[in-house]
Amino acid sequence: MTVEYGEPVTLEPGIWYLALAQRGEALEVQPEGGQRGILHDTRGIQRA
Repeated sequence: MTVEYGEPVTLEPGIWYLALAQRGEALEVQPEGGQRGILHDTRGIQRA
């Protein structure tokens, strides 16, 4: 996940991330209590 302000972070398996909006192929996401960011590579993610 690439955050809009700050350093890139790594998504952790088994953690739920809230998708706030779809931006073309990318998703705006926010982990529990975390900073919002843009997930550019959505290959292999599970959508509920």
